[in-house]
Amino acid sequence: MTLSNPVAFTLFSHDIRWYGIMFAIGVLSGYFLMQRNRRHVGVSADQVADLTFLMVVAGVVGARLFFVIEFFDTFKHTVINGVTVRRSFPQILLETIRIDHGGLVFYGGCILCVITLFVYCRRKKLDPLRMADLMAPSAALGHAFGRIGCFLNGCCFGTPCHYGWGVEYANAFNVHPGQMLYPVQLFEASNNFLLAVLLCFALRRLAKGQVFTLYLALYGIARFCLEFIRGDNSDFLFGVFSPGQSVALFIVPVSVFFFFYLGYRERKGRRGEEDGAIPDERENAE
Repeated sequence: MTLSNPVAFTLFSHDIRWYGIMFAIGVLSGYFLMQRNRRHVGVSADQVADLTFLMVVAGVVGARLFFVIEFFDTFKHTVINGVTVRRSFPQILLETIRIDHGGLVFYGGCILCVITLFVYCRRKKLDPLRMADLMAPSAALGHAFGRIGCFLNGCCFGTPCHYGWGVEYANAFNVHPGQMLYPVQLFEASNNFLLAVLLCFALRRLAKGQVFTLYLALYGIARFCLEFIRGDNSDFLFGVFSPGQSVALFIVPVSVFFFFYLGYRERKGRRGEEDGAIPDERENAE
């Protein structure tokens, strides 16, 4: 399979890219899923709308900021007719905000979203753990569509693949011209779709905060494994781990710890309530 054009169509002389279309679909699908799940958390439709807007803004800003920091050299130069040309400062700023061209780092968006979520919940006097649980399935679903956008856009590509189901890109992102690559974006999209389904079921059964920590742990494990066949990494920790794997090495154990801690705290709280109810029942009997 060969993908050569990341542009879906042209509207009023402006190219509409598949990446932007899939990003929009991801936002809308995540919003509607959050509206469907909000009854398990006890929040209003307006609060879900407010939270969705804040999460989209924070997610895009954080993800784009991390991408620009990680791949700043690609913003300083562009290729015109096969010739590398240095961009001017206004051109760099313009390219920085062109998220429709692709270039978002998930962990950057996740970090800023968590900070924004806790600030929002503090001001609105909401439980941040329950709100994080509500957000988790929608984040996984939206991210899945985003990865499909990456696949169609040609970014976040895989390493060379020697199997028949590889994909070849004919665009500036690809540093392996003429070679078939692993469709790693579709692997991650499939993982995120499965995560969204699992987290929706978990939202009804797990203690508060556990759904969110489960999401971070499972996503981190999958991301760590898939990074071995990512072909767009250039910097490695200790010469072994990519930036995504380095973050996962921190997030996964922390998330696993808090997953079990929150479950233990929930069970301990229930036992305390049951123990406190027994004397009350005896007093009423007397």
